[in-house]
Amino acid sequence: MDNKVIHRNENLIINPPPDSLRTFDLVRIFLRSFFIQATFTMKEKLSVGFGFALLPGIKRISRNHEHMQQLLKRHSEYYNSHPFMTSFILGSVLRLEENATNNSPNPYKDIEIIKTHLAGVLGSLGDRLFWKFLKPFASIVALIMIFILSEFYPWNIFISIICFLLVFNVLHLFYRLWGIIHGYRAGTAVIHSKSIQLIEHLNFRLACFALGFIGLLSILELRLVYKEDIFGIIIFIAASATAFLLNYKKNSPGLGIIVGLAVSFVIYSLFHLTGY
Repeated sequence: MDNKVIHRNENLIINPPPDSLRTFDLVRIFLRSFFIQATFTMKEKLSVGFGFALLPGIKRISRNHEHMQQLLKRHSEYYNSHPFMTSFILGSVLRLEENATNNSPNPYKDIEIIKTHLAGVLGSLGDRLFWKFLKPFASIVALIMIFILSEFYPWNIFISIICFLLVFNVLHLFYRLWGIIHGYRAGTAVIHSKSIQLIEHLNFRLACFALGFIGLLSILELRLVYKEDIFGIIIFIAASATAFLLNYKKNSPGLGIIVGLAVSFVIYSLFHLTGY
């Protein structure tokens, strides 16, 4: 790696040494990252889990046993971020610690500052991507599968659950694995990388897909009871318009989806009560 990792402190402009971590080390860190939340506490948040996931890398880059204990102790202090996006921070911190070990400028305070900054930024991005957008989107896909495969009850329920897990976990597992690799390669530059910038675009696209699927879900739901296309058209327009306006004004696709469904049920009830 011939690119330079630049820290705020001018004394920390250092050329990264050849990678000392092996592929097997990164795989072990990836597997351990699934247990980051296992020791969650209100006081220390994800601190112990972060240190646990980082341990294989710390063992590889530490100079001796005492140095390893110091690194593990520092990275087992207070830490809080999104558990899925923590993989980027794991990789980046390992690169910084590796540079510090090989160049010995004692930049540990700067590493903690950078780690805290990354935790805040990536935590916010992760919350929006996985909780605000991806989970509602995966839920809608699962509901659509229930309606489409209604003739195969109860197997349609199991298929919808599998669809939910696939839609949610494909992206989740990708970011968890790629985050460690990319974070280790990029170091502090990870925050400005295209992988992180793509998350913002992905958030917007998931919101748009969710708003479109809510109309499809409404049509499928109604056609189970009535075969009249007019109902589907009216509900599609009303629900989609409501969801779009809420997302545009409040920037909340989740709220838009819920209110959009409510509007579809109200319109359906009015048509049903009036005898149409």
